[in-house]
Amino acid sequence: MPRSLALASLLAPLFAVGCAEVAFVKVSEDSRQAFAFAGGGDAASTPQDRYLRVQSKKKNKPGRMALVVPCDLWAPFRWEVSGGLYDPDRAAAADQAIFGTELDGRGAFPPTEFYGVSAQVTSGGLNAFAFTDASSSSIGSQFFAATTEIDFAIEATGTMLVFEARPTGTTDWTQIAAVPFSNQKTPLLPTVGVFNLSGKGVVGFDDWRLVSNGTEPGSPPAGHLAAAEIWHAACALVEAGHALDGIPDFSTADTWLQTAVTRVDAARATVDALPTSKPVKKARADLKKARKEIVEALARVANEKKEGKAIGDLKAAVKRLQKAADRVYDVVDSP
Repeated sequence: MPRSLALASLLAPLFAVGCAEVAFVKVSEDSRQAFAFAGGGDAASTPQDRYLRVQSKKKNKPGRMALVVPCDLWAPFRWEVSGGLYDPDRAAAADQAIFGTELDGRGAFPPTEFYGVSAQVTSGGLNAFAFTDASSSSIGSQFFAATTEIDFAIEATGTMLVFEARPTGTTDWTQIAAVPFSNQKTPLLPTVGVFNLSGKGVVGFDDWRLVSNGTEPGSPPAGHLAAAEIWHAACALVEAGHALDGIPDFSTADTWLQTAVTRVDAARATVDALPTSKPVKKARADLKKARKEIVEALARVANEKKEGKAIGDLKAAVKRLQKAADRVYDVVDSP
């Protein structure tokens, strides 16, 4: 498991991650005015839309980075994330940079099993392409002209793994490629990454979402089941965070926060049933504190104000949930 990377906010506004690789880039939270995405508004008074900013640090040393979400994906599943040139002043410097998302087999980094969809900044647009560990070149591509921001998706249907992309803000997905995918043996971890970023170029990521996820086949260890429940709760918090970020939707945020409380309670019951050990005790404490932070966020959302502080509560809660999931993952059914 990659070591934890504690950033203030990742992938706008919540992302608990592991750091697999960071070289010659600076990774941080940034924001842009949400009015730009709502068709108008006053720049001075509009809330900020948060995103993960990756900036090259060396003019002549191309930067790269990979950040991993340590949440097991089992078919059928669907994973989505957005990326692009979120800083117009740095867009030209990002020419020829590659950014995107892939699913890596759980284990040592770099992975030997991976499936991804990325885009290269080129010719005034983005060239999206799909790839896997089984091929030395892309398995499909699509050029999106005059495009600076793009949505990526990877979906396992049960028999196929489908790679999709679309310009951010549009409705219809374009299939980039599809490969047979069945009898999954290894859990896949979502990853976002950047390659060949130089000259002070900037690439951003935003709006990650685990739309759906299957269950581990067979008879998984108790710790795996507990970790899956904890991540199920974390995904509800991510949706609440998306609702609060930018121009806040308090009603949607409230619904997701209520869902998160229910899921955390279920996860706590599962963890309470695990054999007691030092990691399990710490996980129980993490879950208790996370629930408290979610309840505090609910109170702020109920008043339809202080969404920034509510997002802060959610960041803290997501971080605790990741810690809890990591602590219990390797727990077996008996001491």
